[in-house]
Amino acid sequence: MDFNIDSLPVWASAFALLSHWTYFIHGEHHMQAPLYFCLFLALIPGLYAFELPHRNYNSTQSMKAALEVIAAYIVTLFTSMTVYRLFFHRLRQFPGPFGARVSKIWHAWHVRNSENHLVMEKIYHQYGTFARTGPEEVTIFSPEALWAMNGPGSTCVRPDWYDCVKPMRSLANVRDVAIHDQRRRIWDQAFSVKAVKNYEGRIKKYGEQLNQRFAAAEGEAVNVYDFFSFFTSDVMGDLAFGKSFNNLIGEKFNPSVQGARDFMGVFGALSPVPWFIRLGSGILMRLNGWKNFMEFTRTSLNARIMKDPPVPDVSSYLIAPSMEKGTLEADRDFLEGDALVLLIVGSDSMATTLITTFSFLARHPVYQQQIRSELETISSVSDFAAVQELPILKSVIMETLRLWPPVPTGSSRIVPHGGLVIAGKYIPAKTKIFAPRFTIARRKYQSSNHDAQLLMLRKSVESCFERATEFIPERWTTRPEMVKERRAYSPFSMGRYSCVGKRLAMSNVSYLVALLISKYDIKYAPGEDGTRVMRDAKDNFTMNPGRLDLVFKPRAAEDASVV
Repeated sequence: MDFNIDSLPVWASAFALLSHWTYFIHGEHHMQAPLYFCLFLALIPGLYAFELPHRNYNSTQSMKAALEVIAAYIVTLFTSMTVYRLFFHRLRQFPGPFGARVSKIWHAWHVRNSENHLVMEKIYHQYGTFARTGPEEVTIFSPEALWAMNGPGSTCVRPDWYDCVKPMRSLANVRDVAIHDQRRRIWDQAFSVKAVKNYEGRIKKYGEQLNQRFAAAEGEAVNVYDFFSFFTSDVMGDLAFGKSFNNLIGEKFNPSVQGARDFMGVFGALSPVPWFIRLGSGILMRLNGWKNFMEFTRTSLNARIMKDPPVPDVSSYLIAPSMEKGTLEADRDFLEGDALVLLIVGSDSMATTLITTFSFLARHPVYQQQIRSELETISSVSDFAAVQELPILKSVIMETLRLWPPVPTGSSRIVPHGGLVIAGKYIPAKTKIFAPRFTIARRKYQSSNHDAQLLMLRKSVESCFERATEFIPERWTTRPEMVKERRAYSPFSMGRYSCVGKRLAMSNVSYLVALLISKYDIKYAPGEDGTRVMRDAKDNFTMNPGRLDLVFKPRAAEDASVV
């Protein structure tokens, strides 16, 4: 049979169906996204060169014919994918936005302003406990999902999202469980009780620098969004490299730090589509800000390796095993990646908690006085261990973390072989499941048709917390009945993938809250009411709250004696 060149679009459509049902429907393909894109680009001149000698066409006609073949393939491929995902996919019975069921591009478009926490909130109110938020993804607004994903004994694994920043590797993104657990044991040493106690001197140093900046303001308005971010960034820079970024001294972000913050803004908007990040990774990784930050990290790490500080820092524990085994160069990608995690995730999460905690304290000054009364029972705010055990101070921070988890929506997990039953519903194997902490902690049960089965299974339709959207620290002290579902409180995650730096974060935040409350009466600046903190918040994987202006009025010397 003679080949008819006019039938090329038909053959392209047939090949599209074959490639979808035998190849693309199986496995992961995000890492090959740049390759696929290059192949499509190469096909255009290839088809043009093929068409030109076989048809009596001019150049324009040959180019048009080549594009018709490519269009036939693309249209057929995406039509086949759409039909399959809507009508034949194993998740077709789950409700959700039409666009989300077809493609995660829908999700990326709706979080283009980095407001994923609000998008998830809206989806919950519209669809209830279970919602299909991607072709392969189900979002479950239930504390049971948090435990199924991360709790003790969970066999769920990390999905393709964790490959977004390859080839960089770190504890935070490695997918291989054995490698993760090996690396985790090293990190656990760096954040043991003994190790964190050794970091107290550094924290106090930058706490005093921050105190001096607030004292110099002499009761004028202070943009604490910037200053708390300066503080946490300087602390983490010292813990990672033994040197500060000098943000507090210069009262502005070090250019390298600013570059990383800008990158996280882009990353937060694109993160729902890992293949798109991989496609643009070459561009993203070459952004000047990110390049400068990476170069700063490498240079600082090299300098840190060459010295041994008298008081161990976090890098002391991360570098030592590689030095002992003689694998320093082989482990360099991990060392650089772990340093980046410390500097970005560690710094941002603590800054968020400080900003939101002080916003609540300014709105509810009664807790300032209660904490001061507690501080009178200890010898000094420099007694980190004693400060962390003060019930009211601890409850204020816990309530802030409930309402403002540092990672508000988090990332997904892949359901293991055999599937899982979560909140009374079967979730098939290989499904990506997602459980947004921000919404779960604030949720009020939605009595929707989608949850009819769940309503039959549960006797109570109350939220996980009474008056869930209100700031009520007493729920953690004198009013435990206000906590209906303890599993809904998971600001640091849990299990294998829990936040390894939780102990340091709580130590850092507790100390700074105690220090500043002992020295100042804190209130909103004129014209400030705290609404910008929530209104302008961005979900860049870590929460990035809006601006907050406060006034720090120095207290009388005799009233500020506990230091």
